[in-house]
Amino acid sequence: MQEKVLDQWFFKITAYIEELLEYCDKLPGWPERVMDYAKNWIGKSYGCEVDFPMADSNGAIKVFTTRQDTLFGATFIAGRRRTSTGDAIKPKARLSKKDVLQFVEKVKKQDKLMRTSEYYEKEGLFLDAYCKIL
Repeated sequence: MQEKVLDQWFFKITAYIEELLEYCDKLPGWPERVMDYAKNWIGKSYGCEVDFPMADSNGAIKVFTTRQDTLFGATFIAGRRRTSTGDAIKPKARLSKKDVLQFVEKVKKQDKLMRTSEYYEKEGLFLDAYCKIL
């Protein structure tokens, strides 16, 4: 099954997280499990941003984590195909834009449920870029 691109609206709920969470507690008559579901959907996360400096440039990859205790064991950084830190990574000459686009198209054709399953082996594209370990 292939994903379809749809016209749709997006709301930046992250700008209203506090108000949404506060109002959840003011809604009368809703079961607790429904309120828990709503709060989880709003998705407020506590954590921190960490900069991983690039090994061969002055750039850095900014990573958000809720598990700071795992940072010293990091062996790779995974990013979305549209990422704000993409400018920090410049693929080496052996990896062409065509290679990247072919990989993106391959992934888009995969079943989304399978692709996002914790049991499905994740795929990636090595950009031949390294971060410094401090």
